[in-house]
Amino acid sequence: MQTFFLAPTGFNAGLTSVTLGAIRSLEQAGLRVGFVKPIAQDTKDGEAERSTHFARPSAA
Repeated sequence: MQTFFLAPTGFNAGLTSVTLGAIRSLEQAGLRVGFVKPIAQDTKDGEAERSTHFARPSAA
C-alpha cells in the first residue's frame, strides 16, 4: 500500500478538484483508492461542504 498526502497552498486553491481528478485517474488505472477530507472549509453560502460526495467509490 502506498500513501500520499495533498495539502493546499491557500483557500480556494483548487485542491479538491485536483484530488478528485487524481482519484479518477488512479481508479481508471486499476488501483484501489481511498479518500479522506479531515477538515472541510466553510462555504460562502453557508451550505454543507459537498466534495466528499464526488469521491465515493465508483461501481466496479
